[in-house]
Amino acid sequence: MASPPKIIFVLGAGSSHPFDLPVGETLTSTLLSEAPSLYVQLASRSSRDSRDPMREIAHQRGADFAAALKRSGAETIDQFLRNRKDYAELGKLLITQILLRKELDAIAHLPNGWNWLGRLFQMSIATKPAFENPPFGIVTFNYDRIARFGLEMLVCENFRWEHERARQFVGRIPIHHVYGHFLTPEAPIGRPGDLAHFARASDAMVNEACHGIRVVNDERNDDPNAFLEIQSLIRSAETVAFLGFGFDRTNLARLGYLEGESDDKPRPARVLTTTVGMTRRQAERVTQLLDLPTRIEATDQRDCHRLIGEEFDESDF
Repeated sequence: MASPPKIIFVLGAGSSHPFDLPVGETLTSTLLSEAPSLYVQLASRSSRDSRDPMREIAHQRGADFAAALKRSGAETIDQFLRNRKDYAELGKLLITQILLRKELDAIAHLPNGWNWLGRLFQMSIATKPAFENPPFGIVTFNYDRIARFGLEMLVCENFRWEHERARQFVGRIPIHHVYGHFLTPEAPIGRPGDLAHFARASDAMVNEACHGIRVVNDERNDDPNAFLEIQSLIRSAETVAFLGFGFDRTNLARLGYLEGESDDKPRPARVLTTTVGMTRRQAERVTQLLDLPTRIEATDQRDCHRLIGEEFDESDF
């Protein structure tokens, strides 16, 4: 039986930003401007008649959502849905409508060098196509599956393997989605000709995909056993690296970090974090929340790509 990985990467929304996925306030702005038209596309997909009364009702429902979001003063959709459970299902549908297409497009049009994911692969897996214990694990707060799809494609291209073999190989690396992930479709990795078609997510795909995700206040998150496996993974790690993570208290509690949430708080020997957009005061707060012996320095504004390059080398994996 494989031992748990000694290095865990905790992914926040900022880790998907290099792949052109909207994060935080950008996602909120998109929802504010596009919610009415997006909901019309989904709710009235069976009819393209502009005179269909269902289209007008759907448009108004989307407009009501956007107006409530704007009036709430929430900077992120998570903040808004935390209190507005009445909009939870519509919120999930609209989030999926935006992010699923962005996820699929990211796989179809990858950035040069694949940013931090490509750098991590080259250090940890590219020279070791066989491993007894997984070189690292991933705990992600993102709905997108870019980490898994990306690793599968990297394995296919570097080792010239078929997708199914690559999928099984990557499946040995623990990848946990704290709040679930999009259910469909599976990326046609290894078949580049299909990627352009794949990136055009249909309305039916969106409706199915959203059933795999949970918002922060979902009742399923109240199950005390819901996050035990993730917390065990964090506690057994020697290094925990936060990539693009916002350090929301609720999310830290899911990891078992806050006092009162777990009797056995994580004590990794090394804690790393990206600092893009982090102020000095925020760095002090994160240092206290994680109970770190030395203060995080926010002045370097270190992104995911830089952190991987500066803090790791092949010998770590």
